[in-house]
Amino acid sequence: MSESQNQENQNALGPHAPGFLQLVLNTFAGLGGGVAGTIVLFLVFLGASTALKPVAEPGVASGIDSVAQNPLFIFIVIATVFLASLISNIVGSLLFSFVRHDKYNRSATIMYQIFFINLCIFALLTPIYLVLDAQHLITLVGATALLHVAVSAFASLIILEIVGNTKYSLVGVYNVVFGLLIALTLITFFFQFTRGTQTILLFITLPAIWTAMGAMNVIGDMLYRWFYSVWGTDVLSVATDLGGDYGEAEKEEDEEEQLPPDQAGADFLKEK
Repeated sequence: MSESQNQENQNALGPHAPGFLQLVLNTFAGLGGGVAGTIVLFLVFLGASTALKPVAEPGVASGIDSVAQNPLFIFIVIATVFLASLISNIVGSLLFSFVRHDKYNRSATIMYQIFFINLCIFALLTPIYLVLDAQHLITLVGATALLHVAVSAFASLIILEIVGNTKYSLVGVYNVVFGLLIALTLITFFFQFTRGTQTILLFITLPAIWTAMGAMNVIGDMLYRWFYSVWGTDVLSVATDLGGDYGEAEKEEDEEEQLPPDQAGADFLKEK
């Protein structure tokens, strides 16, 4: 049986019903994706520690004149955040596809789309990085990097759900939103616990986001499967019509009210 037939059979039986083993594996898959990006971040951070020092210690950079600041600083930050987030998004999505192959079986298409959306986010945020650097707002550069990572992960996982899980993409959207909120809560907690140390924040962001996403990806499916089995209503299927869509009822009424052409009258005139 082909992969597309397996997917169709799963969709016909209702929402996905993952088990506890998939929860564990998917959580570690998310952690693996986050760690992959963090390794890239660590290697670049280690190799270019002089240029990246303002991010690690923003207070040191606050009094530095723009001439004294390393001109490569902002370009290293942009490239590092882009590469780290891209690798995390690709590796994490690939691991999700491997663990839950019954749900995500269009890996090649998903990878292409993830690459393109990350490229677009990179292009849109680059001017913001440059403006903040020109204004010497080093702390905001770090905040923009966090935004970059979070938005790119969110967009990549939304693509994963829409392309790989079309019928239940709404379930995936809920999972991604709740997973991101949980991850941001954890990041905020660690940020407060470490008393605002941005260096630690840089290295926990990707693992926190992807681990939370991996766990919520399965937990959300479990909860929705339970809801479906209890209530018998597939409310989050894209094929389910809740209350009628705007314009559809009027269209049906117009079709019902439209009278058929008067063929009998035309035939009568022809006979005359």
